[in-house]
Amino acid sequence: MVILRKIILAAALLAGVSLFSTRAQEPALKPDATCAYVIRGADTLLLDIYRPTPGAETLWKGKAKPAVLNVTGGGFGGGSRNHESFMPWFKDLLDRGYPVVSIDYRLYMKGRRAVGNELGIFLKTAIELATEDLLTATAWLLENGGQYGIDARNMVITGGSAGAITVLQAEYELCNRTRLASILPEDFDYAGVMAFAGFLAPDSGKPAFARPPCPIMLLHGEDDLIVPYDKILKYKMNFYGTKSIAKVLQDNGFTNWTLRFPGHRHEIAGGMLETIHLQDAFMKKEAIEKKRISVDSVVDWPNKPSGTNPKLPWLYDGKKH
Repeated sequence: MVILRKIILAAALLAGVSLFSTRAQEPALKPDATCAYVIRGADTLLLDIYRPTPGAETLWKGKAKPAVLNVTGGGFGGGSRNHESFMPWFKDLLDRGYPVVSIDYRLYMKGRRAVGNELGIFLKTAIELATEDLLTATAWLLENGGQYGIDARNMVITGGSAGAITVLQAEYELCNRTRLASILPEDFDYAGVMAFAGFLAPDSGKPAFARPPCPIMLLHGEDDLIVPYDKILKYKMNFYGTKSIAKVLQDNGFTNWTLRFPGHRHEIAGGMLETIHLQDAFMKKEAIEKKRISVDSVVDWPNKPSGTNPKLPWLYDGKKH
């Protein structure tokens, strides 16, 4: 039975966690393995595998903690699987006993400029290619992950911005058994999805899941002007952000942890380290214990973002979405 809770998360609930603050940079981690999971033309796509810190607790209530597969952001034109900004977050996950995988994918938007409907076509292609690469990496891990300590059937996928879009789209493709999903067994699903400022882009209409998705955690700033928090229908594409996705999930009784950040912008896309306690709770309750309890929370944090929040003129019409 799914229970929907309306919760206000005050600062005290994130005890000791300073949202979106800067932590001293730690030395870059070295992966335990770097493997090529597919070659596409001139592109050799790699994935890095990090094993939990020696001595870390890799079990929770007698069950193995899931691996965390990260898809980097960067507008589908930039980003790196091993960017130094990920390292403190990766280390925290490893210290908590979670294996980590971080992947390359094709950056279709790199060097491309477009306006109007052409941009919609480019973006749709970029999402499709990134999603295909994530599903291909998953298939590789199903076949080869065991020798590196990765159980692909016990894996949570996550990402920010373009990475969040990709992980949401991958789960959507699986639930609807599309052409892209055919690379994986029909009974396959992820243990969970954690999306930091993402959206879904269905071919037509609002998102609809042919089968129940795995548990999904959505984190999004309500004032995000880069990735829509609600929805935008423009340039022959449908962009459904966290507010719209959560409604579909809740209306259908699908497990979701929706975390809304009023007054915050696109910095939520990079808030992995600062929300590690929430990720840990989500993975323990949903990926391991399978509680299937949905949470709809407003994260009431007094610190307002100090960075810029550039409006994308091709996407927004001056109205708040």
